[in-house]
Amino acid sequence: MAHKVEQLRQAQEAGRLDAHWDPVDILVFVHQIATAWAAQPDLLPPSGEDRATFLTARRAAIITAVERLFPATTKN
Repeated sequence: MAHKVEQLRQAQEAGRLDAHWDPVDILVFVHQIATAWAAQPDLLPPSGEDRATFLTARRAAIITAVERLFPATTKN
């Protein structure tokens, strides 16, 4: 966990995440968003391409949520 917190802190210092948040809080938010899908196994296609597509879409949704919750403070 310490490594992930440090990665978040570095992202904040680089302006890629809002520096007003504690990195631990960001990690908790992201973890909870990601694990919310794990609590819904009946939504996950059983296997194959449909499953991969579903997981890719969920990952994209999580990334978008993080970008909106903790926006970059500088332009890349």
